[in-house]
Amino acid sequence: MADETRLDVRLPSETVTAVWGSTDAAERDVRERIILLGLFAEGRLSAGKAAELLGVRVPDLLDLITRRNVPWPYGPEDLAADVEALKKQDER
Repeated sequence: MADETRLDVRLPSETVTAVWGSTDAAERDVRERIILLGLFAEGRLSAGKAAELLGVRVPDLLDLITRRNVPWPYGPEDLAADVEALKKQDER
């Protein structure tokens, strides 16, 4: 990423060690939680953008979403749009 903003989260070292085992594991877990459980699950990020931010391919993101039990943001409007798209495709 060319332009980045760094956000710092300060936690006691003993908490990081007890919960995650290492700073690297803590950073990875917190990033996944913010991106997947927060922004993606709220529908604020697409799967493609979430994958890009996490540095993974979309199929790997789908595995991660499944392992973390992240709800897929798909509401009634999405269903209606998909039904319309299928109707238009069927008319061709």
